[in-house]
Amino acid sequence: IGGITELSPPAARALAAFRGDLALPALTTLPLELAGTLAAHRGSLSLDSVDALSADAAAALAAHEGDLFLGGIEGLSTAAAEALASAPGALVLPNLTTVTPAGAAALVRREALVVLDALQGLERITASSVAELLVAGCDDIVLANVASLDGPEAEAIARALAATRGGLALPVLARITPRALEALQAKPGVELPPVEDLELLPEPAAPAAIVPAP
Repeated sequence: IGGITELSPPAARALAAFRGDLALPALTTLPLELAGTLAAHRGSLSLDSVDALSADAAAALAAHEGDLFLGGIEGLSTAAAEALASAPGALVLPNLTTVTPAGAAALVRREALVVLDALQGLERITASSVAELLVAGCDDIVLANVASLDGPEAEAIARALAATRGGLALPVLARITPRALEALQAKPGVELPPVEDLELLPEPAAPAAIVPAP
């Protein structure tokens, strides 16, 4: 329903009673009360202009039993991601580019479909949970902006990426740790720059052992 930028409680309840696919492309904000009302709708729910979602609104919206399309969301807090992860239907976040490691881990644990096309535009991946989320949300992974794979989770990130069932490409990769490179090379058909063009970085130091006080 185009043109609707805000909804009164009676109007929201009337729309929620409609059975079938419901799209509100001009709605830009989703306060808690409205999220709870729309969650009662049966059918897919598209809110592609809502660009921010509080943790409470996300929790309310997650009660919706159909597919959720949230094309305006570019970032999620940990609490909001954890709340949305419980949504039973497909969760389509095509423009999500910012998610915390803990939020990513929660979304990875979902059993239902999650779609995260824009997450491939990341310039840096620092947590294996984000890599696992990429694998869960994208069929073929092309990390066109990732130039470095380093840090304490580099190998775990590489192993997670290599586990994708689709294609994997890192066309601008320039710096990587040796063990991470080995993990990527284990993926059949992986597309990487020539190995001789890569700068091999030192492996991250192991955490120092904690010696109990005598």
